[in-house]
Amino acid sequence: FTIPGWALLPAEFVRAVPGPLDERERSDLDALMDRYKLFGQRFFARASLLGADPQASATDFARLLHSVGNRMAKEQPADAERAYRLSLRLRPAGNLAHAGLALLLAATGRDSEASREAGTALQVLDGYARRAHDAAIPTTGDISPFRSPSSLRQALTRLLTPSAGAR
Repeated sequence: FTIPGWALLPAEFVRAVPGPLDERERSDLDALMDRYKLFGQRFFARASLLGADPQASATDFARLLHSVGNRMAKEQPADAERAYRLSLRLRPAGNLAHAGLALLLAATGRDSEASREAGTALQVLDGYARRAHDAAIPTTGDISPFRSPSSLRQALTRLLTPSAGAR
């Protein structure tokens, strides 16, 4: 990583983050970190804690990137797509960044890819539903801009239908 902010974080966390990322993805991550001043996010307020459980912290960092994608989807779709894809690389399983990516891909006319991502996102939502008794429910950040998992499910289901491209 090239941004000085990485040097201020626990080495254990910094090693956990780039593991699944290739050189281009690391560069994309640095660009997002710099452009959106992510080191200023509350996530980094107690940086020393990130080294206590680096894998859990990397998973939480993936959620932060997912949230960035949700916030940037309308104004900066290319950055949002990068954020979603990085989130998915850092946390491949159980990540609702698939939903944000599906909706973004549909909005940019990539219906076939959107449909695949929507199918994966629905599987993730189903997983949350199965674990609901364990309080493993999606957060508002996970489902943004939707207000409930059911409204997100409806939007994703529409992307699976053949008429999704005929909006």
